[in-house]
Amino acid sequence: MKSLRCIILLLCLTLALSNITGTGAATTETSPTVAVTNYSIDPAIFSPGDKGTLTVTITNIGTSSETTTTTTTGVSGSTSTTSTLELKTKIEDVRIYSTSIKSVGAERQKRIIYDDPGALSPGESITLTFPIEADVPDGKYFPEIRVTVEDGVNVRYPVPITVDSSTVELNCIDIPEDFSRKSSHLIQLGVANTRPNPVNGVRVTPRAENFEFTPDSIFIGEMNSNEEVTANFTVTPLGVGVGEITFQLEYRNGDNIHTSTLDKIVEVVERDDLRVIVASYPESIPRGGSGTIELDIANGRSSDISSVRVIPIAEALTISPSEVFIGDMEQDDIFSAEFDIRATSATSEFEKITFNAVFRDLGNDKLYETDPVTVTIRIEEDEKDTPAFSLLSILVGLFMAGFIRLRRR
Repeated sequence: MKSLRCIILLLCLTLALSNITGTGAATTETSPTVAVTNYSIDPAIFSPGDKGTLTVTITNIGTSSETTTTTTTGVSGSTSTTSTLELKTKIEDVRIYSTSIKSVGAERQKRIIYDDPGALSPGESITLTFPIEADVPDGKYFPEIRVTVEDGVNVRYPVPITVDSSTVELNCIDIPEDFSRKSSHLIQLGVANTRPNPVNGVRVTPRAENFEFTPDSIFIGEMNSNEEVTANFTVTPLGVGVGEITFQLEYRNGDNIHTSTLDKIVEVVERDDLRVIVASYPESIPRGGSGTIELDIANGRSSDISSVRVIPIAEALTISPSEVFIGDMEQDDIFSAEFDIRATSATSEFEKITFNAVFRDLGNDKLYETDPVTVTIRIEEDEKDTPAFSLLSILVGLFMAGFIRLRRR
């Protein structure tokens, strides 16, 4: 009986060992998984109607592997061999799903879908870029990134996208209501980025007929949110009358170009802001005599000027000096100029002298000339020039007196 029991026990033990560690036995564990690990949006905030891109990074964050252990049992003992094989996760497709934010191709015919973008090993990533269009009102939207995995768990990842209709504004700081034709004028504009995100490529360009602008445009470049800068232009009128100046503002939000305009009605008048004022002059001088004319030169402009000189013009009078050079004049400056005149070659009873001032505008480096100012001087006959006439009068008087005495006798 003991021997029979030993045989039965040995058979049971052998059967148990064969069930547990039989030849070719294997244990397998598989758990593939992916996730959206990063995304970026350009532009960061859309304006209504803007186009841009949504770039997503998809990563295999699992540790998917297949482990095989083989144990061989022999007379001398048992041997175990273990091998591990990393399993790739195959992505069937990636798409964006939204009823508001569209992902469309260049021909706007269908949504962009990445079919079979690849298989990812654990820790491996793939980056995909979707063109999107925010043709929607202001608000916050959550399009979903949908990842379909073969024989695995699909992924849905909402991405927040903000749409804001704020703009870059162009405002007047200082624009005169009227302009003098004989002057340049400074125009100051304010450029303010009221958007919640930076913009780039900011440029201001003025346009108008019968005006010259320096510079012809101002490039500001990138502007941060709530940043404000000043754009200064020097404008030179080319004619008189009422005209319109248009300032165009251009900027980019991402790759989207936005423009706006600012219109200003101005009037150009014929006016001398540099004035030549006659302070004193002789109303008459004797023929061959001399006199002095005093002038005041007043800068009533809103800016400094240079190379100021006063020039007299007369046909029959001798004037000294031939011009008076003043040079630089600041705003509200007044300078005097004095000229000596002699009537040595005057042939008329009245002679005219004209004065005008020439100056250089520092804003546009152009030369301007004021309207002429004219004085008229009477040329009188000098007593020294008529001695024969005086002697004749005396002789005539004596003759008449003698004739009267003879008749009385």
